[in-house]
Amino acid sequence: MRQKELRERLTALSDEKYRLFSQKLQVSSCHEIIGVRTPSLRMFAKNIKDPYLFLDDFLSYEDIWYEEVLLAYFCLGKVADKEKTLVYLKKLLPYNDGWATNDSLCPSLKVMAENQAFFWPFLLERSHSTRVWDVRFSVICMMDWYLDDQYIQKVLQVVTTLDCSFDYVMLAVAWLLATALIDYKQEVLPCLHKGALDERTRKKTIQKAIESYRIPDELKRELRSMR
Repeated sequence: MRQKELRERLTALSDEKYRLFSQKLQVSSCHEIIGVRTPSLRMFAKNIKDPYLFLDDFLSYEDIWYEEVLLAYFCLGKVADKEKTLVYLKKLLPYNDGWATNDSLCPSLKVMAENQAFFWPFLLERSHSTRVWDVRFSVICMMDWYLDDQYIQKVLQVVTTLDCSFDYVMLAVAWLLATALIDYKQEVLPCLHKGALDERTRKKTIQKAIESYRIPDELKRELRSMR
C-alpha cells in the first residue's frame, strides 16, 4: 500500500483528543502521532490480505508515523514462517522507540510460542544490546513466550543480570518477575532477596506482585516481609 493512500485512510480514523492523550503517555519518542486508537489499527491490520506486501511497502516509507509502526508490527504478527519473521523483525526492530510500540510488537509474535529454540539466540543477543528498547523487547518477549519449565531458569539468569538503570528496562524486568512468581514461586523468590537484584528493581517487583490479583494472599504476606 502506498504511503499516501495509507495516510489518507489513517487520518480518517484519527481523533485529536486521543492524539493529545497518547502524546501525554509518551507512546513514542521519535514518531509523529495522529491519534488512531489501537483497536482500529488492529482491525485495519486484520483486513490487510498480504502482510508481506504491506511490510515491504512499509520499509520504503519516509517520516514514519507511530500508527504506521503499529500496523507493521501487527502485520508481522500475521507472518507464520519463522525464518521470514526473523528477517522482517531485524528490519523492523529499529522502529521500536517506546513502551507502546514495544508492548504491541511482543505479544503479536505468536510464532515464538512454537519456535522458542529458534528465536532464543536472537532474544539473548538483543538483551545485550546498547539500544535500551531492544533490551526491553527481549525481556517482554521472554515474559510473553518463555515462562515455562524449559526456559524459566534461562530467563531468570538473563533478566537478573541486566542493567536496569533505564526505567523501562527496570519496569520490564519487574513485570516479568512478578508474572513468573505466579507459576514459579520457588525459582523466583531467591531473586527477590536483598542483594540478588538491584534494590530499585527488587522493590518494584515486590510492589507489582503485591498489586496483582493473580498472586495469592499468603505469598503477598511473604513478599511484604521481604521489603
